[in-house]
Amino acid sequence: MPDKQIPRPNQRPQPTPSRPTTPSPKPSPGQGEGREQKGTPRPPKR
Repeated sequence: MPDKQIPRPNQRPQPTPSRPTTPSPKPSPGQGEGREQKGTPRPPKR
């Protein structure tokens, strides 16, 4: 019976590593937000 509990938790850790790959919006916002922050000529265009 304890052997059946081992294969169950093994399948759960698989979908976890695929989730952290999607919540990595750091590289995407870094290109847009990073340019707006450093882009001083953008705010003065207002």
